[in-house]
Amino acid sequence: MSLFMKNDILLDENALKNASQSLEQLAGRISELHNTINNMLSELHTGFQTPAGDKFIKSCQESLLKPMKNESEVMQ
Repeated sequence: MSLFMKNDILLDENALKNASQSLEQLAGRISELHNTINNMLSELHTGFQTPAGDKFIKSCQESLLKPMKNESEVMQ
C-alpha cells in the first residue's frame, strides 16, 4: 500500500465556515449589483425607444445580467 493511502485528509471546519460566509456575502453583493444594473437599463430603455435601443438593452441584459444571475445561483 502506498504512503498516500495511509494519510488522513483533515478539513478545517473554521475555514469552511469562513468560505461559506464569504460566498454568501459575495452572492449578496452580486444580487445588489444585478439590481443596480437592471435599474440603470430600465432608465436607459426609456431614452432608447427605438429598435436599435431595444437591441442594445437586450444585449446588455444578456451579457451583463444573465451571467451575474447564473453566478449568484451557483454560489447559493
